[in-house]
This record gives sequence, C-alpha cells and structure tokens, in this order.
Amino acid sequence: MLEEAAILYSNGQAQPAGLTLQHALADADLGAFKALAWLMLLDLHQMAGDRAAFEALALDYAARFEASPPSWSTQLEPKAPQAKPVINGAVINLPAKLDASLADQLERVIRSAGNRREVVLDAVQVGALDLAAARALLRLLKAFEKGPTTLLIRGAERLAEAAQDTIESGRRDADESGWMLTLQMLRVLNRQQPFEDLSIEYCVTYEVSPPSWEPPGAFIKTAEGVGGSAETGGSKPSDVLTQTPAPRREGESFAVRGDVLGRMQSELTALRAFAAGRNDIVIDCRALRRMEFLAAGDLLNEVVVLKSAGKSVLFVEPNHLVYALMLVMGIQELAEIRRRRI
Repeated sequence: MLEEAAILYSNGQAQPAGLTLQHALADADLGAFKALAWLMLLDLHQMAGDRAAFEALALDYAARFEASPPSWSTQLEPKAPQAKPVINGAVINLPAKLDASLADQLERVIRSAGNRREVVLDAVQVGALDLAAARALLRLLKAFEKGPTTLLIRGAERLAEAAQDTIESGRRDADESGWMLTLQMLRVLNRQQPFEDLSIEYCVTYEVSPPSWEPPGAFIKTAEGVGGSAETGGSKPSDVLTQTPAPRREGESFAVRGDVLGRMQSELTALRAFAAGRNDIVIDCRALRRMEFLAAGDLLNEVVVLKSAGKSVLFVEPNHLVYALMLVMGIQELAEIRRRRI
C-alpha cells in the first residue's frame, strides 16, 4: 500500500494517495512500516495546506506511538496555485505545466505589445507543456520576432527542454508544433549545430525538406543576452540543448526544491557540476515537495553513475512521501538517506 501511495503522489494524484494511506493505517500487516504510513499521510496534509487535518492526525499519532507529535513544516506548505499564466504589467509568469489555456492569455499580450518597450516571458518554473501550448508560444515568438517590442525570455533553457520532451524522432505527430517550438527555441538560444541536427531528424520523420537555420531575431532575447554562442560541435541535440547551470549550493550541499517534474535534465546537469571534484555528495531535500516517478528514475541512474565513480551520496531529510518513493526505486541500496526529524 505504501508503494502504491508513493507512486500515486509522485504522479500528482494526491487524493488517491491519501485514500490509500488511510486504508494503510488500518492494515495490521504493515509492521515496522506502520509509523511511515502515518508520517506520509501527515506530510500529505502539509503539502495540501490542511493544517487542521494535520494537527488532528498528529495528536492521534502521538497517542498511537506514545511519542511527541510531528511539527508543521513551513518548507512543505503549498505555494499559491498558478493554474494560468499571470500577467503582471509587462511580465508573464508561466506555471509549471502549460496547456491550451495559455492561448487566450498570450493573445492578449500580443494585442497590447505595441504599448510596451519590453515584455518579459518568465519560464523558469516550466516543466511540461502540451501541443496546444506549443502552438500558442510559437505564435507569441512569431509576433515579437520583428519588433518593435522586445521579448525577454527568462528560463529559455527550461522552455526548450519542455518543448523537446513533446517530440520523438521517427514519431510523426499530426501536430508539428512541438518540433517547431523546439527548433525555434534553439534559434533563440543561438544553437546552430543542435538546430541543424534536429532539423535533419524532423526531415527524416516527416519526409520533408529540413528547416533552414536563421540567426535569432534582434527583438527576442534571453535573460543571459541575445541567445548563447553558436554550437560548432557534433553532439546530439539532447546532449547540447541545455547549458550547464550554476550548481545550487548551500554550504557543502546541493539543494533540490519544489516539484521536480518530468526529466531531471537541468537538475542533473547542475548536480554533475557540483559533484565534480567531490567524493562525498550531499543532496539537501528538505524543501523538495514532490518528485515525479520519471524524475526518480533519472535520479536513480545518476546515483548509480556517482557510485560507480567511487563517490558516496547522502540525501538529507526528504519528506516521507519522497522517502517512500526512494525506497520503491531502491535508492537506499546505493545511497544513504537521512530521515527527517519529527
């Protein structure tokens, strides 16, 4: 039951996970994992922001185990939901998952763009998008390409990764927006060689002439400048799509925060940079709320690589739902996991 609950939560199904855990509390066969079931449900209440349910269950926990009740963690409190893009003046803050609801919001931005010198598209939280969102973003990029208003993109790497996740070489989707957005973002990032490599994959997949490279327009910029430097190597697009971000360090630890959705490309690139030259890798999970099952698989593979290189890995205080997922994945067999203090 605990494995099922951990996987359900990792895939964003918090309510079914809660029901599974409630059933688990009545299961006499859990043995040593009984306390973990309680702690997982307590963390689930925290993630949902249901303090009343948390406090009631914490009192039951204290009576059941004759121990001090767990305390409320502000790090696990839910952030304000952002189901749709929030337009704040000339700033568009995109949420983690983008869908068809994006179209109307961006259309209003396009219509009013002439009244502004610059519009900021903040994509640093983006983890996934669908083809409808890709179409809307393509229209936005096309509208700003020739000016006169400048479009400044924050988190262009994240947006490019999310676009790339919608496509697969050899799979001919009815809607080509995922391919077109990925190619367009490579132009924005000024990645000519990856663009040309991907355009060949597109050509083979759809049996059409490959799109030709054009330099990024002067009115579309990234937060780091007008694109990156043009690539000249022969690496595959998946290898060069993301530049190595600066590792997030807190003392001598690498911090993973919030919800880790989809593939962990940017996080693992930063982790590798952090691990270079270190034998003991400490990963701080105290502010990690949720990790999707796919991301956990990527993390497991990375731990295997680090372990094979003779490095030790320590995960510090993941919440109990993430901890249970790590147990499901077998990460505890390769790395130490320091449980969170109650």
